[in-house]
Amino acid sequence: VTCRLARSRHGSSPTNLSLFDGEGKASRVLELGPRGGSFLEPVAIEVPHFANVRDNNRQLVVLRSSDGETWKEHKWPCSDEQFLKQHPTQDLESAEKLAKRRVFRVITSDFPRYFALVTRPTESSRGVGEDGGEIYSEVLQQAKAKFPQGSLTKKIVVSLQILPITAETCRRAVGLKAKASSILTIEPRRRKFHKPITLTIPLPDGSDMKDYLSSTEDSTLRLLCSISG
Repeated sequence: VTCRLARSRHGSSPTNLSLFDGEGKASRVLELGPRGGSFLEPVAIEVPHFANVRDNNRQLVVLRSSDGETWKEHKWPCSDEQFLKQHPTQDLESAEKLAKRRVFRVITSDFPRYFALVTRPTESSRGVGEDGGEIYSEVLQQAKAKFPQGSLTKKIVVSLQILPITAETCRRAVGLKAKASSILTIEPRRRKFHKPITLTIPLPDGSDMKDYLSSTEDSTLRLLCSISG
């Protein structure tokens, strides 16, 4: 069994790992062997990383690939708590203790060719069907997405991400010319709904609605949107 950091080939990356906006590598890509090997019980790989996930604004996810070109999110065979219960005699640290040392435990029942540890804005997900529903952000409770009944004809998994923008970040970017709220992302992208959905986004820090709205058409409040970021 081998587990090593993937080596560059002729000065280029050994894999074609495409990331969405807001995502980034948390460590170098892992190369595993034997490729496609399966195990009778789940095994764990502890990976050191350099991501900052302590403020709950970001989370770590594991991507896997059999060829370095096509990637998908890794499905865990069991939770970290279940894995620790299955191996009580092993000297294994809890996920919380590992996080303090910036180490992440990956649990798998088989080896792809590559594992990639990726950091992204914290994502809140749930299945939404014909009856509709609401999704609340785990980062900002005021941020939510509401799907009315009939907006979807079949049940799909919908995700909500919030990238907080602090007043200090905004000031450094544009000075005192403008203020910006947190950035809200809804997945899947380019999805068409049969009825309008409602997205709720908190106003910028230290702002009041009356600072932006007026009784005339001179409102300074603007809503910007983007498909690609």
